Amino acid sequence: MESSDDLLTWIILAAIFAGTAALYGWLFWRQTRAFYRAMIRLRDRIDRSKRW
Repeated sequence: MESSDDLLTWIILAAIFAGTAALYGWLFWRQTRAFYRAMIRLRDRIDRSKRW
């Protein structure tokens, strides 16, 4: 019984760790995409201002 409790504990800890890692990975990916979109918009705005 104690062995199955230890295994269950490790499985739960692994699930918590994997879920947290996935959440932070998704947030990082989303913010990186938003940053690059903002940089592209800034580049386009600068390019348009140089035409005058």
